[in-house]
This record gives sequence, structure tokens and C-alpha cells, in this order.
Amino acid sequence: IGYSTFALSRLFWKLLRTSYKAGIYFPDDTAMKDFAQERVNPFIFNSPIIKDELKQNLDNTRVKQFGNAFLELRGTWKKGNVKSIDLDIVMLDEVDEHNKDNIEFVGDRLLASKLNWMMLGSQPSMHKTGIHAEFLNTDQHFWLIKCPKCNHYNDLIEQIQAEHESIFGFHGETVFYKCHKC
Repeated sequence: IGYSTFALSRLFWKLLRTSYKAGIYFPDDTAMKDFAQERVNPFIFNSPIIKDELKQNLDNTRVKQFGNAFLELRGTWKKGNVKSIDLDIVMLDEVDEHNKDNIEFVGDRLLASKLNWMMLGSQPSMHKTGIHAEFLNTDQHFWLIKCPKCNHYNDLIEQIQAEHESIFGFHGETVFYKCHKC
């Protein structure tokens, strides 16, 4: 899976059955609408748990309500789109493509939140700028998944770059992350 799908999964995991407000930001209006139609809506309607939480009276391209929680889809092409809401969770997709002047205000959306959770993702475009600069400012640790069978820690990013299908295992209809060692 790509960053967008992974981040969307984490976002819904944290959002459901809470009163959190989450925002997903895109570089422009077209990217936001495409993501809503091609990723968010199928994600919601293919999950009975998420679908049951969706409030039908507030379900459009830009705003969706799940119980007491809200999901807002915005773009950074206009400063007003960035500054007009308070959030608990922010997902920035394609960081390197955003309006550089406006993206600076996205972090301010979290100032009143106790959760204050931000996820960033992008295809790196230039060395030491954008998402690469963000990565360099972290502890640079990778997320590893421990195999319950042999206790080996798997780096799925490294595995998927070496061989795309190598991270998936299949047991009947069930798909799971496959251990590189066993």
C-alpha cells in the first residue's frame, strides 16, 4: 500500500468513536476532489464499521461526519482553506507539491489540540527540501513489524522497494504482511 492509504487507515483508526477533527490537505482542488472520490469514499463504503458511523446529512467532498468526529479535506492553494479550521489530526499528502507560503499555516491548526497529531508524506523531489528535510529533522527511525512466528523485525519499506509483492502473504481469502525471514 502507498502512503496515502496507510495514512488514511491510521487516521480513521484514531478518529472513529471520538470527537476529534481531522484534516487531510492536498496541493490543489483537483487532487483533493480526486482523493475524496477515488480513495476516501471507497475506503468508507467498503468498511461496514466506518460506513455505519457516517452521518448521511454531512457527507460531501470536503466534510464528512462520523458520530461526533469530523473529517475535512482541504487544499493549500488558498490561504483561507488552510487557516479556517481547528484540528486534532492533520494529514499532509504530497508535501513537496504544496504552496510553500500557505503550508506553513497548517501546523497552527493543531495548536488548541491535546492530541496534536500530524502525518506527512510525499515522493521526495529535492535533496534536503520538502519531505526529505522533514525526515532529516526526525530521529530517522523506521517502523518495523515483528513476526509473531519467528520474532524477526521486518522493514516493509525496504522489502517493498526490493520486490513489490514480497510483503504480502496469502492464506485463502486473507492477506497479511509476510515475514522476510520465515
